[in-house]
Amino acid sequence: MKTATLLTAEQIWDNDAFESIKEYGTATAVTDLAVWLGALLSSSAITSDGLRSGYLWSSSAYGGGDVRTVDEDGDEDWNEPDGRELGVRPALPSSSILNRPSEARPTRKIGKLQVYEHGEYPQGFASEDIQKALESAYKSKNLRTTGKEYTFDSEKLEAYDKPYKPIKLSEYEYNGKRYIRAVANPADDDSILANRQKISKGAIGWFEVEPIEWFIENAGKWNGWMLAVRALAGGIKFSEDKTYDGKNFDKTVIGNWLENDFAREMVVLRGRQNVLDLQLTLLKEDQVWGDNALGITMKYGKMR
Repeated sequence: MKTATLLTAEQIWDNDAFESIKEYGTATAVTDLAVWLGALLSSSAITSDGLRSGYLWSSSAYGGGDVRTVDEDGDEDWNEPDGRELGVRPALPSSSILNRPSEARPTRKIGKLQVYEHGEYPQGFASEDIQKALESAYKSKNLRTTGKEYTFDSEKLEAYDKPYKPIKLSEYEYNGKRYIRAVANPADDDSILANRQKISKGAIGWFEVEPIEWFIENAGKWNGWMLAVRALAGGIKFSEDKTYDGKNFDKTVIGNWLENDFAREMVVLRGRQNVLDLQLTLLKEDQVWGDNALGITMKYGKMR
């Protein structure tokens, strides 16, 4: 069972593509953090709701050993699998979370599409005043960590021959909100933030941990999905291999990162004890159906 993954080419472009994608379009926006860490942003193309679009990975192969990708206009493109410069737009199969997708909290609408909040992740660049206050408090060691961390790839984007180099960024609490501190690793000169600020390589930035927005596909059904509205990460190597045939996506660097890092780190933590919100706890396959399955009784009946 997958806990988090990327969509296939069929789910994005084919006749049976996600209805939310057909309605919203295939061009996808990218969070400030994703651009800061290396996701390639368009110089001019925008999404259906007027945001700058980016370039994204899919989990499908293109042919000739490359990865099928989504370009700035939402069209099919390709990229070599040892690259890092594309955005990561997570998708969650409904079976990967303890609660039903329909229990995610509805918030706003984009056109006719309902948007839901579920989980949390660092996304937006903090205001200038908050940036200064956080950096000052950090340098004077007056910031308290929450105990939560977020995992990314710290290697340079152009280091194709270098392996994935994970780095864990601590979460800090400040005035009731939570932030992470990250070093900029922009893809190119078109890398700017939502506030139009240009990103300088090596700059320090603070990003607020915010609820993740999702579209829901086939809500409440066995084949339901939750698709992030925007790409949430960038700068993560797709694979250590030079070629990709579309098989064993979960064995790639990015597939492993989605399942074992992102899926765990997007879970909401509560209080100073970092107690997990059980409604969002991710389960492994053998905990659901195996001989050692958990005997948890849920709202919808027993799991075993």
